[in-house]
Amino acid sequence: MTPYLMDHLEKVEGTKVHRNETEADITSPYGIYKLNFSNDPIFAYIDQIAREVGIIKPSYQWTQNDMYYINQNIAQTNKLPYIKKLAESFYDRYTRNLPLDKLPELCQVTAFSLYVNSSLNASKAIQMACNSLIKVYGLSISPLIEDGVLGRTSESALEAITRFIGKSKEGALYFETLILLHMSKIYAELAVANPNKYLIYLRGWNNRLEALSRS
Repeated sequence: MTPYLMDHLEKVEGTKVHRNETEADITSPYGIYKLNFSNDPIFAYIDQIAREVGIIKPSYQWTQNDMYYINQNIAQTNKLPYIKKLAESFYDRYTRNLPLDKLPELCQVTAFSLYVNSSLNASKAIQMACNSLIKVYGLSISPLIEDGVLGRTSESALEAITRFIGKSKEGALYFETLILLHMSKIYAELAVANPNKYLIYLRGWNNRLEALSRS
């Protein structure tokens, strides 16, 4: 995990244990949601910190006051560097199927951030962006199946597109814009298809896209 990706997560996800309003359990520093990854070592460590400050109830019952004391302990005893290492290890495992090195460098933060939010949908958005760019420039690259699986065929297409873009900043920003555009469409389609489940998340998703488009 390269330092600039963790720096990005530090800015967008924060460095405190917290619970998002719409979620049923805590989120760690650097944005790992416990309900989905409860067995990850980062949560065993955070549970240990909770016990240090006298909190023995499960994390889904933690109050804002509980999390305040946990975060205070983390800050006062300099535990954040170790938590960061645990988060780095998690994201190394989580993004093992994301071929960041095949993307133009200027697109890597966006691809990583979207993948952290939703690996399947981010992979689809990347494939859709490839197909859009192939069509716009008439590249002799076979269109990809937009299935969210970034296998060897998708990697080969990304390698060819990255070679085509070369050192062009404008070309990389255009490809990044295509990724963001298709992710926005995916988010909107999810909210329209199942508003009871997804509409509540749409503003946050769009805020994430807007922040990436400005970065």
